Amino acid sequence: MRIHFLLFLLLGLPLAAFAQNIYKDEQTGKYGMKDSAGQVRILPEFEALRLKGMFVVAYEGKYKGLFDLQGKRLLPNEYAGFDFTDNPRLLIGYIHTDAGRRAGLIDLDKGVDNTAFKYDYFQRFSTGYFRARIGDVFTLFDARGKFIYEGAYEQFGEPAPDQTEIYKKLPGATGTLVAIARPKGMPYENWIGINEAGKTLHYEAVKAPQAPVLQEAVAIATEEASSATTRAVEPPPPPGEGEEILNLAEQRPSFPGGEAAMLQFLDENLKYPALAKENGIQGRVIVRFVVEKDGSLSNTEILRDIGGGCGKEALRLLASMPRWQPGKQRGRAVRVRYTLPLSFRLE
Repeated sequence: MRIHFLLFLLLGLPLAAFAQNIYKDEQTGKYGMKDSAGQVRILPEFEALRLKGMFVVAYEGKYKGLFDLQGKRLLPNEYAGFDFTDNPRLLIGYIHTDAGRRAGLIDLDKGVDNTAFKYDYFQRFSTGYFRARIGDVFTLFDARGKFIYEGAYEQFGEPAPDQTEIYKKLPGATGTLVAIARPKGMPYENWIGINEAGKTLHYEAVKAPQAPVLQEAVAIATEEASSATTRAVEPPPPPGEGEEILNLAEQRPSFPGGEAAMLQFLDENLKYPALAKENGIQGRVIVRFVVEKDGSLSNTEILRDIGGGCGKEALRLLASMPRWQPGKQRGRAVRVRYTLPLSFRLE
């Protein structure tokens, strides 16, 4: 808000010029917008109008369009929805196609490229970078929407703090680690780092030496045989193994159907809390839980809440999820702790 206020001062525009009043035309039942002086900025032609930061989203049927606060049309009512970013001139847009909903980046300064709407989903990292996905091919963009990297992987995401620290110490590491990836079959402790220039660097964890197999000489004397033989005895498993909660596992737990299926589940089942909607509350709720060996979720807790009932709704979503595919360690199902950010965004 402070940045926006300074922008108004630099432009020499009074704040009052941006005050807006959404009204309903009693004859048509449609909504429009007037400024503080009563001048119509947006004609009453829409089923609904909603203020969204520096923008006004116009609703007409299943389609949405976009205006600025002065009533200037920015995008026609041809979109399925928008996700706004920290950059007020860059947003994620969604369109309806015969193949389903498709996502793409919209740069309001460059105009809309309809060929960009080809992705299954678009997601913003906390660092401002974006990842997009088509099937098993991931694309990485910087905070300005510039293409950085593309490749086919089973996993592709934002690096964890410990991975960032490891990357800094790797021989040949340059720049800043902005994403990590794993192709199918790569052990979970290994990964491919991608920096802001799109250069990749492979990291392979140093494996601890395996404990030697204990050889126990057992003399067996029986009526049938008097010879001695030697058999190998495996060391007993560590106490509590299988019951402890792991932070990392060789095979991470996953939502049934994968990440795309989880995003679809959240999109279809999230119920925006009325209190949060009325007060314009949006942001990310971070939850943590344990994926049990049978795929059920337990020990759910909120690490970060944004208020307005969003934390409660996040817990409700977790409780309504189907059983996950459990994590595995050495081929056995194990209990794994999982952290999940949930986005609450008003459209």
